[in-house]
Amino acid sequence: MGIEREGFFQQLDTVYQQPGHLMQRKMELVKQVVRPGERLLDVGCGTGEALVQMQDRFEHVVGLDASASAVKYSRKKTGNRNGVELIQSSAFELCFRAEAFDCCLLLDVLEHLEQPHLALSQIVRVLREGGQLIVTVPNWMNWITARLLGLNSEHRAFHTPRGWKRLIENAGFQVDSYRAVRLPFIEGEFWAKKLPYLGMCIVLAAERRAGG
Repeated sequence: MGIEREGFFQQLDTVYQQPGHLMQRKMELVKQVVRPGERLLDVGCGTGEALVQMQDRFEHVVGLDASASAVKYSRKKTGNRNGVELIQSSAFELCFRAEAFDCCLLLDVLEHLEQPHLALSQIVRVLREGGQLIVTVPNWMNWITARLLGLNSEHRAFHTPRGWKRLIENAGFQVDSYRAVRLPFIEGEFWAKKLPYLGMCIVLAAERRAGG
């Protein structure tokens, strides 16, 4: 099983390097909205790609994943870079002090959790007031592949863009923006922001509210 999982992360890592691929486009959009700071937490760090991409914007980056294979692969990818820390742990049990981070990434994570609100309650605790949360989640394609076709069986949570926005706001965040990553037939930033319902997935940027 461990070997299979390592193979999965290897395959996913090659996808990130393919020009024009949906995964690469998502990462580009995430990089556009992330504000530099001192400490970044990447919950569900997967291959470690975001840690590498964001390291020059933060003094210290922490990657956390429940999968031992993900942590092992991320450690191999990040090498001996200074200011990088990797932890195997659950998103429901963040072992950090309150307000320890300036930014948190949740990239393709929430849809895998049966109770995503519990993970968000942990994240709002470890983010400082005004700290940034960046989320990517699937959209209509997830309903088709998981609900209708029986694929992506590991997906547990399903929401519309507005539903994800409401979930994040209820956890103590103010959502600043949410947009489609890619529309099936229409190109252009204007439509990606105006028609998030039609996107294959969405990117949300939010801030922790005072008292959140």
